[in-house]
Amino acid sequence: MTDRKDNNALAAFYAPKLQLLIRREREIHSLMQRAHRDTRWNNATLALAARISSAESPEEALALVCKTLVEMDFDVAFVEGQEIKSSFPDLSAAEREELGKLRGQGESSEFGQLISHQVSVGDTPVTLGVAMRAHRLAYSQNGEADARERFVRLCETLAHPLHALHLRVDLKQERDSLQERVAAATEELRSALELAESAREEALRAARVRAEFLAHMSHEIRTPMTAILGYAEILSQRDPERTEADSQHYIDIIARSGRHLLQVLNDILDLARIESGHVRPDPVEASVSQLLLDVLSLFHARATEKGIALKLNVDGVIPSKAMVDVSRLRQIILNITNNALKFTREGQIEILAYSEREGKRLTESAPAGPADLVLEVHDTGCGISEEAMSRIFDAFEMEGQRSPESGTGLGLAISQRLAQLLGGAITASSELDKGSIFRVCVKVDADGEWVRDARAMKRVEESRLSSLPVFSGRALLVEDTAVIRLIVLQWLKKLGLETEFACDGQEAIDMIESTESPFDIVFMDMQMPNKNGYDASRELRHKGFQTPIVALTAHAMAGERERCLKAGCSDYLSKPVDQEDLIRVLTTYLRGGE
Repeated sequence: MTDRKDNNALAAFYAPKLQLLIRREREIHSLMQRAHRDTRWNNATLALAARISSAESPEEALALVCKTLVEMDFDVAFVEGQEIKSSFPDLSAAEREELGKLRGQGESSEFGQLISHQVSVGDTPVTLGVAMRAHRLAYSQNGEADARERFVRLCETLAHPLHALHLRVDLKQERDSLQERVAAATEELRSALELAESAREEALRAARVRAEFLAHMSHEIRTPMTAILGYAEILSQRDPERTEADSQHYIDIIARSGRHLLQVLNDILDLARIESGHVRPDPVEASVSQLLLDVLSLFHARATEKGIALKLNVDGVIPSKAMVDVSRLRQIILNITNNALKFTREGQIEILAYSEREGKRLTESAPAGPADLVLEVHDTGCGISEEAMSRIFDAFEMEGQRSPESGTGLGLAISQRLAQLLGGAITASSELDKGSIFRVCVKVDADGEWVRDARAMKRVEESRLSSLPVFSGRALLVEDTAVIRLIVLQWLKKLGLETEFACDGQEAIDMIESTESPFDIVFMDMQMPNKNGYDASRELRHKGFQTPIVALTAHAMAGERERCLKAGCSDYLSKPVDQEDLIRVLTTYLRGGE
């Protein structure tokens, strides 16, 4: 009995201690489990932080966080931000609806716990959240508070690598942007240097070409000027041994030299007008065949003198008449033909004419309408080198000119620009010592009548003014320069007119108002002292003067004709006055001319 009592007493003594020991063992086991779980979380957190640091973007890092959180005991992980949305795993529509109920502080039969925490990725706030399903939460040994604590601690730990990732991405983007800007600036600088070098080379070439052009112009001007002044000096001296034939020969030389100087001036003015954009097409109805025949007649004497055959052939058909800027087309043909005649010493020059539509040559009559008039000038001259061929249409370029009588070097440049103005172009091909072919193509509006054979063209004989027309009437010449006044007065008298003159605009007005015999035509110089021709013409028209007033001006630039007509003039003549132009004006406004 005593032993039983002792055992009972001993059991009673150790029972509480055993219970305490068991409780302490369970607490230690729980602590060890928690420590193990925390260790696993910490290891997972450290591994996740390391993986975040290697991500390429914050979006990729946050998607990685969601996936890792699911691996760390949560059923769903999601991220929501201003421009970032990610979740793992993908949920069905019903599951998203259930999760939405829980997020709205309601009840969810599918999910039993939702924890969220806000973190910053750079300057962008994002919400990082996790959720656990209800049935799993029921068997969980960890309370919601413990899960929330671990989740918040995880978010705070990840905030640093996420921020560092954002900075790294920003730095990378800035570096890439800087590299792109540096590359762009380098390329821009390289292009600028190339452009500057190209501009420098072009400026040097232009300076060289212009220096050569000025030297050539000096020769072109001084040579005929020497002839004019020299033979004028000879003629001014009395020489009993000089015959009338000698005097006429000297006069012819002076006239030819003067015409050459005028051509030099006209070439320069033409190019200036074209390049300033003041030349516009002025189409009129004209006879194409007559235009070609006129060109042939102008060069026939020179070709015969050089022993060169000058031919015109039609290959197919050309329009009998067409709407075209006839003066510009004539200038082009004259320039090309004159160029061929300069550099052809023997053989022939052939002008081949035909028409095209849509790139196809017309070989028979066709309806009226737009067409391409093509003129090919073939010569058997010295030809053009391949190097010079690339520059023959450049202004001031002289490499393509191969003769002492080369001229200004502007003819081809002017012709090319005029052809472009008329909707076409000029091309050329050549072979040294065998000749050249220049192809002129311009747009015309054909009338529907076509010419097939050059021999069928009706030739209008060229008037050489061998017998001058005679007019009747009184003419007033207003001109302050005595030399020009003397020349024009002599021409007017030879044409049968009674003439008087005035030296400025006011004197002309006084004469017109005081004369008893009215004038039938007035030739008005526009640049004069006291009162110029513009003011005088306006004043006369304002006073009711209806007689034709023809402007005389040395200003031949674009817009001068329009300025004269606006001042009240009826017509316009540029200086030096051509006798044929003078006769044309008189024929227009006076009786006679037969």
